[in-house]
Amino acid sequence: MRQIIIEVADDQKAGLLAELLSSLDFVRSLQVHDANGGGQKAEETVSPFYQDPRQSLMQKEEEAYIEMHGKLVTKYLGEYVAIYQGRVVDCDPDEVRLVERIQMNYPDEIVLIRQVQPVLPPPLYFRSPRLVQRPQ
Repeated sequence: MRQIIIEVADDQKAGLLAELLSSLDFVRSLQVHDANGGGQKAEETVSPFYQDPRQSLMQKEEEAYIEMHGKLVTKYLGEYVAIYQGRVVDCDPDEVRLVERIQMNYPDEIVLIRQVQPVLPPPLYFRSPRLVQRPQ
């Protein structure tokens, strides 16, 4: 792994440059120091996995689905529903046809598509792996 040092005299420009560099998928970590050469101002570890900046929009649609679930079951049980901006905008028993219409009518928008089941799926819990050093 290589280390690259870039000196920028203007703190504001340094912040903008750090923001730009952190968006690159091959940047693993980033350290920013103050202009006087003093201590470390901030350290950021950048995930190697892409995260869509609109991820919070999908979370809002998922929350809307959960909130509406009782009403959806009575009306759309077994069908696929498309939720956009907190409301059902389309439905179809065939998921592929629904996806095609959503892509045509809502290009580049965040739309949640789910099959309405009688009960909500339980939350998934992922345990963190633990590393144990074995005696030698």
